[in-house]
Amino acid sequence: MLWEKKTAKQIRENSSQRGYLYLRVSKYKRDGRTLKRKPRHLGDGSGHKERNKYIVKKDIYLGKIIELKPSSFMSFQDYIILQLQKESDYLHYVLHTSFEEIVFDFISYLQELYEIPFSISKQDLIHSSFDEVISHQFSKKIFELKTGGFFNIVLFKRVFDFNPIHSDEISNRDFELFSNRCLDTGIFDEYIQMVLYLKLINTNSLDSVEEELVSYYLQGDSNVILKESSFEDFMRKMHKE
Repeated sequence: MLWEKKTAKQIRENSSQRGYLYLRVSKYKRDGRTLKRKPRHLGDGSGHKERNKYIVKKDIYLGKIIELKPSSFMSFQDYIILQLQKESDYLHYVLHTSFEEIVFDFISYLQELYEIPFSISKQDLIHSSFDEVISHQFSKKIFELKTGGFFNIVLFKRVFDFNPIHSDEISNRDFELFSNRCLDTGIFDEYIQMVLYLKLINTNSLDSVEEELVSYYLQGDSNVILKESSFEDFMRKMHKE
């Protein structure tokens, strides 16, 4: 969970100035009490009642929020086809490109869209632990994006570290949790969120991924058009300010 902390002066003066962003995470902390043997009483409800008994919450400081506006707008699809020139067929790109590469392409897309003053390497995210990323030189750099979410290396690490409960089938709950992590990082494209989620749970089944994506693409085609139109209106309004 993300939450914003403001100074006493900001609160007192009802200031619109942005504060400091924190990430609240929950960790299971084991101690001597959890090692004690208890008589088993099947169906007594103790598992449910004690589910949060040893959960410890920790707040991770992500830095002072800096608001950014996009210098221009290009959809992620156009960015892949026109800017990076990776593929002329977008569906072929999302089907045959790995989870990691798509995420990093989206990171570079946001970096260009908002002119982010630093880059994030694959080494920083894929081959580093969560604790190592927290101590990274850019972990306290947090940019709020007009398209939604925040650009921050710790939040991107949470996308990479997502572990679905159901690894062999689509779960609405799993997708909701994964989608929320994507939105936190600025990965606002719902289609790309679905692409990434399907790659997590169908890594060895390209046919099933293709079937799901084609269905999702057809069902959401009208919504995509509406979203692009509304964003164009948003951009026109921004240029008038």
